Amino acid sequence: MRYSREHSEATRKRILGAAARLYREGGLAGTGVDAVAQAAGVTSGAIYRAFGSKEKLFEAVVQDGVERLSAGIVQLRRAQPDGWPAALAGWYLGPQHVGSPGQGCLLPTLTPDVARGGEAARILFQEGARRAAAAADSAGPADGSDAGAAGGKAPASGWATLSLLAGAVLLARAAGPGPVQDEILSSAAAAMEGMAQEGTGGRERQGGG
Repeated sequence: MRYSREHSEATRKRILGAAARLYREGGLAGTGVDAVAQAAGVTSGAIYRAFGSKEKLFEAVVQDGVERLSAGIVQLRRAQPDGWPAALAGWYLGPQHVGSPGQGCLLPTLTPDVARGGEAARILFQEGARRAAAAADSAGPADGSDAGAAGGKAPASGWATLSLLAGAVLLARAAGPGPVQDEILSSAAAAMEGMAQEGTGGRERQGGG
């Protein structure tokens, strides 16, 4: 039976969403194709028809995850030009995101699998994370358009922002609810505020120069 393009695309998105959640929650090695198929409400054969292999499915999850992160930061910066760092920290370090790894950013959950995975997934991660880091640069344009300005390198402040947020969430989840988790998250939020102030100062100096 041949399905319409719309049906096939809807199925692909459903599989991708199920895989993204399960991989974040249980890791790549601990999540089989059958589990993804059951969560997506499809057969295992449908997954192979849509993606070709488990490795290709993981690559699609990685690409989708880093693209969502970059697009989310850009959207937040456009909506709140002055207050976006606090808004980003409020969401990323907030209880809903910290407590729901399956629905959250891929950085605190899937980077170990990317590191252990194939070259294709690593390249997709590098490219997408670089765009997200450029978007997260407080002194740069809101759309991260200067991502390739210095030999393809994103600004250091953008990498620092992503590293701070992802690392804090990783530690907070490991610590679990309680005083230690609160200390980790509040310290990260304070560090984000300091980095945002430095970025604002940098823009003012550039404008005055």
